[in-house]
Amino acid sequence: MVSCHCLVHRNLVVAEECTDERVDARTDPHDHQEGGDSGEDGRGAGERDSAMGRSPYRQSLYRRTITSEIDMSMAATGGRYRWVVNPLSGILGEAWRMYRAHALHLLTIAFAVYVVATLIQALLTSSLGVVGALLASIVGIIAAFLVQAALVKAVEDVRDGRVDLSLGDTLKAAGPAVGRVAIASILAGIAIGVGLILFIVPGLFLLTIWCLIVPVLVIEGVSIGTSFSRSRQLVRGFQWNVFATIVTVFVLGIVAAIVLSLILAPLPDAPRQILSGLISGTLFAPFSALVVTLAYFRLVHSQESVTGTG
Repeated sequence: MVSCHCLVHRNLVVAEECTDERVDARTDPHDHQEGGDSGEDGRGAGERDSAMGRSPYRQSLYRRTITSEIDMSMAATGGRYRWVVNPLSGILGEAWRMYRAHALHLLTIAFAVYVVATLIQALLTSSLGVVGALLASIVGIIAAFLVQAALVKAVEDVRDGRVDLSLGDTLKAAGPAVGRVAIASILAGIAIGVGLILFIVPGLFLLTIWCLIVPVLVIEGVSIGTSFSRSRQLVRGFQWNVFATIVTVFVLGIVAAIVLSLILAPLPDAPRQILSGLISGTLFAPFSALVVTLAYFRLVHSQESVTGTG
């Protein structure tokens, strides 16, 4: 552990009473010489820095140089500041590892919901015409929200490396949150859509700060209004990291959709559209849910580590 007293600058995060256990790979290599920082008065490194003409601030900064993997953000608590590591670093890799490890369980959840919804939609459309098509779209929306809630619950379940909830248990546990997830998602979708149409940037901003409303609703069981403020609270300080993650997942989804459309291109329009929605939803929804849910847990942990709660 090394303590340091520094100044705070927009692009140079420095802290009062900050600690960093990664000093062995981040500090002046000479500081690791035997006895370099030994002694209550810090002689050794301090005397060497003084001999080199460094001020106390420069001495501290020199010994506390952090590489680019450290997020240049700061988190304030009680008037003190700490070094903050980007909590979303490596999240896509972790999501992919969990996706592969629990693919059968996650894909089964998504497929079970989507295939039932698809059959109901086909039945409604073929038997009731225009009214059936309207009802089918409503069924599709409900199915999408149920998948979101169920997958968030499933990801929460498998984070310890084990599957404790069956398919039925997962859907049952997610059921109470589906209504709130649906209303919150519709409200967020309208606001984000308007923001994107009018000025683009506000829409992207809302998309970023509200990206965690589904895991907040499912895991914390809060009200719809609280989910929006809670999501923004968790994202605060890491907006650019969250936005970059969202964009990456979006691009991956587009690539997957293009590849799938090429594979299904020889099929007639009707079956191609049905299979495209079923397959893309089944395959990609679990990965998207993994990323969002892992982001939720990482940001919660980051906040708790800063505030000392949890």
